[in-house]
Amino acid sequence: MQLNTLKPAAGAKFTRKRVGRGYGSGRGGTAGRGDKGQKSRSGGYHKVGFEGGQMPLQRRLPKRGFSARVNRHMAEVRLHELAAVDGDIADLTTLKQAGVVALHITHAKIILSGEISRPITVRELLTTCGAKIAIEQAGGTVESVVNPATAKKLTAKLSDEKPASKSLDDKDMSGKKPVAKKVTGGKSGTDKSDDKKMGDAKSSAKPSANKKVTKKVSTKKSSQKSGDQKPASQKLDSKKPASQQPAVTEPNQSVEKTAKKTVSTKKSAASDNEK
Repeated sequence: MQLNTLKPAAGAKFTRKRVGRGYGSGRGGTAGRGDKGQKSRSGGYHKVGFEGGQMPLQRRLPKRGFSARVNRHMAEVRLHELAAVDGDIADLTTLKQAGVVALHITHAKIILSGEISRPITVRELLTTCGAKIAIEQAGGTVESVVNPATAKKLTAKLSDEKPASKSLDDKDMSGKKPVAKKVTGGKSGTDKSDDKKMGDAKSSAKPSANKKVTKKVSTKKSSQKSGDQKPASQKLDSKKPASQQPAVTEPNQSVEKTAKKTVSTKKSAASDNEK
């Protein structure tokens, strides 16, 4: 074998199609595109799946399932794949070194599939119940690891739970008085009597200055009552007719009349003495 005799195998290479080189070549003139139409023009093309405006097939078919985002960073490991790990410890780093899981994987879970023949200790990996039993039967151990999703749920439940109710002894030791419950219905007789007692206690607890104020108010009221009262002589008798009733005069007018009479009598006495 020499370098100048090397060539690719038969059928591996094809000669390039040369178009537009005359009618004699078989691909001249229209260059194999035909006379007219969208495909004969330069730039004439349509997108993949285009069906002339009708609903394309990929949109007519229904959707099924979904791709979970957890699966992008989660991997499943079978029991027989643990044999590829060098050493007696299987964790995420050793699984990546052995090529069992990809490098971008952040969580791995061992499932019950296949068999395990040698004892191995599993660290920082999730395991199913069946896989854990199989590893322990083979002489290995599984260090308990809580699933991060379940750990979040547990913490949320614990934070939402209310504290346990205190016993009666604890309430008495705290020194706080029990809060009275509100009664929706009408008050009973005992409640009304208690309210009266509370009102009496509040009124007795007022300062002495209030007593002075009440005394002043009472004196004013008594003076007003005495001023409004009419003398006995001016009282009307309902049995007598109106002509025989005494003339009713206000107290202020009677005082003025008596004062005028005294002044007139003094003047008359003075005039008599002069004579």
